[in-house]
Amino acid sequence: MTQETFIRAWTKLASFRRESGFGTWIHRIAVNTTLSFIRSNKKHRPQGDADTFEKPGSAYGAASWDDRGIDLEQAIRKLPERMRLVFILHDVEGYKHHEIGEMLDIASGTSKAHLHHARKNLITYLNR
Repeated sequence: MTQETFIRAWTKLASFRRESGFGTWIHRIAVNTTLSFIRSNKKHRPQGDADTFEKPGSAYGAASWDDRGIDLEQAIRKLPERMRLVFILHDVEGYKHHEIGEMLDIASGTSKAHLHHARKNLITYLNR
């Protein structure tokens, strides 16, 4: 994805209007490139088991998430695709709802609804 991002940035360099920072412009290209890839290549979605991911806390000697029966990555993977994308873009990446709406071609209210349902589903998954 990094290589594809830089190729797209190079080919669109003339369209950079300096209305935002260069880093912001490239970051937007990276997000759009990744989202396009996900939409067109659903078969490339990560399918690894929960042990593929490093659990927070285990590196610091605290009780690992396995000890508490919590697997956040697995719970996130259970979310429907749109909810998962909105959750990651908003709560992990820090995008605003209007930005997510532009990226995913949905209304900002729809983004808010997806985030609300994603959080409710995650709470349900994690409390099992």
